[in-house]
Amino acid sequence: METFLNYYEKMIQPQIAAADIFLRTEPQPYPLHKAAEVLQMPLAEAAAVLQKEQSQAISKMDFLQLMQKGVSPFCQMFRRELASGLPTVYTPEQISFIYDLDIAVVTDAMVRTGFSKVPELLLPLLFGAILLKDTQYQI
Repeated sequence: METFLNYYEKMIQPQIAAADIFLRTEPQPYPLHKAAEVLQMPLAEAAAVLQKEQSQAISKMDFLQLMQKGVSPFCQMFRRELASGLPTVYTPEQISFIYDLDIAVVTDAMVRTGFSKVPELLLPLLFGAILLKDTQYQI
C-alpha cells in the first residue's frame, strides 16, 4: 500500500533536488523561464510574482522570492516550512501544516511510530506510517 513517504520520495524530493542543483550549478542571473520550470510554475505566474518582463533574468534572491510566493504545491510547502520557522524537530501540528495533511492522520501516525515530536532526519519513518489514501495526494 502506498504511503506518504512514497509520495514524498517520488514527488517532493525530486523537486527539492532540482531546485538545489539549479541554484548550485546555473550561473546567475537565471533565465526566468528556467527558474519557473524548476519550480513548476507557469512563466506568466513567475513574471507576475516578480513583476518583471518575462525575458528578464533573475537573481538567487528572486528565485527564493518565487519559491515563497508561487502557488505550486512545492512552493506552498516551502512557504509553510518558512512560516513554521524551519524547524529541526517537528510537532504534529507543524507536519500537518507544512505538508497539508489532516492533523488526525498525522497524530495517528505519531502514536503508531511512538513519536511525540519528530527530528527532521526521522520524518521518513513518520511519512511511512501515513497511508497515501488518507491524504489528498496521489502518485
